[in-house]
Amino acid sequence: MLATAPVERRIHWAVTELARNFGSAQGNATAITGRALQQDIADLGVTTIYTVSRVLRGYEQRGILTWKRGRIVLFCHSNKN
Repeated sequence: MLATAPVERRIHWAVTELARNFGSAQGNATAITGRALQQDIADLGVTTIYTVSRVLRGYEQRGILTWKRGRIVLFCHSNKN
């Protein structure tokens, strides 16, 4: 997957793995904290921290997450219409 998937998919996978393994539930969200969080995502997604920053900004604009230095909060969206 890392060799053929688009960078957005690799970053999504990396954030999901970090949330699953190290995240803490906070109501309807999951928080991930760490000193070098963007670098960890970049390493897992085989990309640069600049690309991670760009993709996370896009996720934030779409309401998927919020992020600041050392902390990402993923929102759990319901698929109900």
